[in-house]
Amino acid sequence: MFRYVQQYSGASQTRIAAAVGMTQARVNEIINRRREVSRLDVYERIADGLMMPDDARHLLGLAGGR
Repeated sequence: MFRYVQQYSGASQTRIAAAVGMTQARVNEIINRRREVSRLDVYERIADGLMMPDDARHLLGLAGGR
């Protein structure tokens, strides 16, 4: 997901990290597949930080936005 954000918005890893409440290093690990997101609360935090619409949230198995 972070790769798509970078590709289509041009956002830096630092900017993504700030939006989703992670460090840039953690975002980099996820982008480069050295770490996976597995906890639902982290997915929710990412969806909130990226202001994902409800239909995108549903694709991730999340409830509608807050």
